[in-house]
Amino acid sequence: MPPDRTKQVDIEKVHGSKASDDEATIQRKLKWSIDWREIRLGGEDEGSVLVFDDCDDVRRKIRKLQRSQGFRITYWLRHIGGIKYNSWSRFMKAEGPDAGAENGIYYAAYAYFEKIRIAEGKKKTAKREQNELEHPQGFVVRDRRQTRDSIH
Repeated sequence: MPPDRTKQVDIEKVHGSKASDDEATIQRKLKWSIDWREIRLGGEDEGSVLVFDDCDDVRRKIRKLQRSQGFRITYWLRHIGGIKYNSWSRFMKAEGPDAGAENGIYYAAYAYFEKIRIAEGKKKTAKREQNELEHPQGFVVRDRRQTRDSIH
């Protein structure tokens, strides 16, 4: 079992002795420090995580990540699944909500950003919740190797 990497925090110091704080408020105040690699998404072991962000959303998140201090794309690609730079480049040049869905970076980056969202304790965006309602089985992820569409 991996070591527990959560911060040891005195709850009384964080939120005082108020018993009125709800669980979500307490969790936000504690600011858990969880390594994203330790988080397991449903279906991850089978490679069937349901994807609820379109390709444009994933590209937007990648561009935001690239603006981070000290960010190196090749290091990140290696750690999210051994993605090659050429694949990333093709994905980033594509335009449209489903352009690039066949690229491995789409699935790998989505899983990474979902783990980061969970690790940081952030809520789902309104668009994400709308996508879950409209596409309960997730967006179609095209698998070029099998030349068929698969729903993840």
